[in-house]
Amino acid sequence: MGRDILISEVGPRDGLQSIKSIMPLPAKKAWISALAASGLREIEVGSFVPAQVLPQLADTAEVVAHALTIPNLTVAVLVPNLRGAEDAIRSGVHKLTIPFSASETHSLKNVRRSHAQMFDEVRRIAERLRWQPAASRPKLEGGLSTAFGCTYEGDVPIDSGAVQLFRDDAFVGLGELPMVLPGADVRIPFGQDQRIRIVVRDESEESGNVGVVNRDQLNERRRRFEITSFHASALPIEVIDRVPVARDEDIRIEVLKGATPPASKDFNGHAGVYLWRLAGEPRKTETIRHYYSVKFPRNKALAQVEGG
Repeated sequence: MGRDILISEVGPRDGLQSIKSIMPLPAKKAWISALAASGLREIEVGSFVPAQVLPQLADTAEVVAHALTIPNLTVAVLVPNLRGAEDAIRSGVHKLTIPFSASETHSLKNVRRSHAQMFDEVRRIAERLRWQPAASRPKLEGGLSTAFGCTYEGDVPIDSGAVQLFRDDAFVGLGELPMVLPGADVRIPFGQDQRIRIVVRDESEESGNVGVVNRDQLNERRRRFEITSFHASALPIEVIDRVPVARDEDIRIEVLKGATPPASKDFNGHAGVYLWRLAGEPRKTETIRHYYSVKFPRNKALAQVEGG
């Protein structure tokens, strides 16, 4: 199934505010009309900021009035604060975009507000729009600046906080994201996925080899994992389990015939931790056979000690 892609042209605002010369109003109108004629459905035509700050955009109200005469065009403007939002609402625009910098240094230099102050500003604008009649209420949108790096701070860390995971439109769980740099790999536990079924069968009990510790010199442990995904599309699955690690040279741990080879042993540097990777095809049961044996002298007893 195809998806629509909306291209929002920001040249009449972002392009013009970056140059010293001021484009005449008739030229702006002609430019916006040409952009709309090319097939663009949304154009950010200006910004409601004080004229002494950006004289290049001092005529934004007049530009908006012209853009609103163009059929089937969504007219958007940038507003850095509540005052700008009030002016934009009076002009009749269809969309307000609030700039929010991922970098706090950029935020202070760009809109002269900290992150906390910008959150307050966004709340005030959202509250103002709630009181606006639906017929004249513009859409509110946030624009995230310096998301991939900042000229002042360099790499901008991703702030920590709660993260909700949805898969196939179903809520999977709630996790906690630590503060990380862009590009870093992060593993977040989200709890149990209700669309993945895991059945664990203890085959050692079925064959009569019960328990890990008994009077024999050989103990075998055979466990079978059956994993089925009920998601609509393939979902890679990782399964982690462990085998005992002997601290005595007389005790030998061996993988038994028929065991499923793991993708990684001593995973992440943890002795005895195995990792298996599954394709997770929809409604296909995949099996992992985790078989191992422990051999030890009759005159020794085994004790289980938890370790990292």
